[in-house]
Amino acid sequence: MEYAEFFKRIDHNTKTLKKALDNSDNLLTIADKLYTWEHCPGELHFSVLMRNLHDIIPCAFLGALANTKTNGVDGYIVKENGTVEYLEVKTSEIASSRVWKGARGGLNIGTGTKKTQQQALTSALSAKYKCFSYTNLKSKNLRTILFIADTDNIMGDNKYIDAWEMHGKTVLKYLRLSDNVSRSIKFGSFQLQGFKTKTVVPLVGFDKFKSKLEKTASTRDVWLNKAS
Repeated sequence: MEYAEFFKRIDHNTKTLKKALDNSDNLLTIADKLYTWEHCPGELHFSVLMRNLHDIIPCAFLGALANTKTNGVDGYIVKENGTVEYLEVKTSEIASSRVWKGARGGLNIGTGTKKTQQQALTSALSAKYKCFSYTNLKSKNLRTILFIADTDNIMGDNKYIDAWEMHGKTVLKYLRLSDNVSRSIKFGSFQLQGFKTKTVVPLVGFDKFKSKLEKTASTRDVWLNKAS
């Protein structure tokens, strides 16, 4: 794709996204109105659209075009010089109502079958992978962006909380720490070894989200009573 065509598509997608955010529209309502790498608005079959939503919406925030083919690449960015950058896009969700504050102020969520089991907030948020082979593992060597979403909308409706990224080589370094098929890279690792991603519209930011939770989250005992 030529840069001029890419720029035209991104300009359309960005305007469509900003209008939806300004109107507090559910972003699912604009998915069919966005360009992807292969398609124009209105062209995607609903089934293809549904299985690619986790790429289409984040790519709109990134100023990228989502890929609807099953070749392991989630999105593309065309540079002014014509070179193409490949993207891996991940999304991790948290329900802010499940977050509770520990005795030392740390933020945790309850996990597993027992209410007293706990996991730190930055560990509960993660990029998840399936690594079936060495070749499959090497294919993860892509610029990787992790979007964070709060399904309880404590910081406002219809928004991602934040987006952080890692270089592909750093992603491989973390994935090689395990031999399991299912692997993950925690959000805390993105903060430690990565950096905040620039998006076409500003995001709330994890620090503000965390600060809000530190003020509003219940202690563990209160949270357990609410959950019972």
